Amino acid sequence: MTPVHDELPELPETRGVMFSGVDSSVGRCRDWIRRVLLPYSDDVRETAALLLSEVATNAVRHTRSGQRGGVFSVIATFDADVLRVSVRDQGAHTLPIPVPAYDDEECGRGLCLLSALATAWDSRGGSAGRLVWFELALKPAEDPDTAA
Repeated sequence: MTPVHDELPELPETRGVMFSGVDSSVGRCRDWIRRVLLPYSDDVRETAALLLSEVATNAVRHTRSGQRGGVFSVIATFDADVLRVSVRDQGAHTLPIPVPAYDDEECGRGLCLLSALATAWDSRGGSAGRLVWFELALKPAEDPDTAA
């Protein structure tokens, strides 16, 4: 007979929000993720805000989420020492592919930043809807009373 364990495994904490598919929502995404990540280091908060900004901008500019009445959702999942941020958009006929950006270009760096700063990232889906996610290692904020 297999022993019965009374303890359930700890489930990851998840927070989510939906945004209108307009440019001003990108700043609201950054503010939201910074608030969600207050217990973690400045580095984690700012890197997550930067990467979420890039992915949300892509959702607004390159998918049906950016059309009139469009929306996209953001989900942050905390599991042990990993943060996963997912952006679900309303789809497009193109796939997100990193391309080199030249110094004088104002766009084209988002997916390259994901590749450089995230511990992992990927996208799934297509014209009916797409999910782009990235992961970061979580580091707790330092307690100012114990910091040297």
